[in-house]
Amino acid sequence: MIISTGPRCHETPLCDSTDRFCFKRIWRSSLKPAFSVMAKVLSDKATVVLLLFFCIMGVTFYLNLSRFSQHCAQPNSDAIDGQTPNAIDRSAVDEKKVAYLSQLLKDRLEAVTEGGPGIPKLVCEETNSTAPCKSRVPCDRPLESRMPEDRIRELLSTPTLQLSSDQLNRILSLSEDIPENDLIIASAISSNHFDEMQAMFKNLHEVVFPRLKNFGMVLFDLGLSEKQRNITLKNCRCQIVPFKFELFPPHMSDLRCFSWKPLIFRSVIAKARKLIVYQDSSIRWNENFAEAFERALKYGQQTICPKYSDNVPSNSLKQTLDYLNEDVCNMRMFHELQAGIQMNRHDPLVIEALLDPWCRCALEDSCMCPIKPSAVISCRGNHLHRCHRFDQSAFNTIMAKIYGVERYKMAVPEKKMPLKILRGDKNSVYFKE
Repeated sequence: MIISTGPRCHETPLCDSTDRFCFKRIWRSSLKPAFSVMAKVLSDKATVVLLLFFCIMGVTFYLNLSRFSQHCAQPNSDAIDGQTPNAIDRSAVDEKKVAYLSQLLKDRLEAVTEGGPGIPKLVCEETNSTAPCKSRVPCDRPLESRMPEDRIRELLSTPTLQLSSDQLNRILSLSEDIPENDLIIASAISSNHFDEMQAMFKNLHEVVFPRLKNFGMVLFDLGLSEKQRNITLKNCRCQIVPFKFELFPPHMSDLRCFSWKPLIFRSVIAKARKLIVYQDSSIRWNENFAEAFERALKYGQQTICPKYSDNVPSNSLKQTLDYLNEDVCNMRMFHELQAGIQMNRHDPLVIEALLDPWCRCALEDSCMCPIKPSAVISCRGNHLHRCHRFDQSAFNTIMAKIYGVERYKMAVPEKKMPLKILRGDKNSVYFKE
């Protein structure tokens, strides 16, 4: 921004800029008395030179004032076409990148042939439940009408969904000590979930680790005690990485906002050459896990969508949908995908269309955590916005913006379910001191 110390355009002008004779009238009326006096004293060369000097200064004043008037009549460049400085600037979008990512999206959707229909049968106006439904009245900007190019362009061109260089560097610093590997399994733990974590590692050690090669296991420490950390390091067969809360906004330290989770995804995928698998401590894999990993490598993404899950806006605050520029009407058709278990391939569509916007939302409390978590954690009643799922609410919305009504294709089919979600499942004696 250039700050000028000259005249301000909002000050009252001396003349209407459309009156071409106005400045001449001022000039002549102002100098007429002076001309009368000077005519009497034009008796020597010094007086002539002085008069010439005043004439030149007057002409210069007239020309500069005319240019200033024309400048004030022009619209501000930041407000052309009614846009604010933070509105989408389509001229700044890399259309080659839009075309490339759009083609990746098309190829991905065409490759998946399994899964059920993405549009529910229930009519929203005829039901009083939190089940997915379709509105009888057409939604604003219906997802069905958005072309892949339009979806990608919006995600890449909305300033409030983009990471600055400084923000990205801070996120990537979380994984600076993690070595690269083909596959990285990541999780995060705080002291109050220590026993759930032990049960998670028992499952990983017995079911998953024996069948994998070229992989690493990373556990982000969200607040373990020194004793818990030492016991975990001795038993987990993993790398423990401290989460650097001090690098990020204050709300990040409130673990109940779950704003830390997208940042872990983005930091670790930079070190996963092929695939990152993130899991909460409640995830318990079965023998089908390898097929799910392969599906993620083939299709780019895989997650879990429980058959009887609620629609997204029932468990999401409107502030989050507004920040992400998505209509509640559109989101009522979608079951909730589980953000706590994801398998993501290292590719630009995942990173730039999903993870970067998700991380930017996480960095803004007005997006991911707009209300104190304790006030919105409990889901009661059948109304919209009855509670909030923080990272999961934002994740579901962005996934809908990317995949539209075919979002279901990024979920593992029910008949091939590779895991169970066992919240509260604990094992207090698996780790040995």
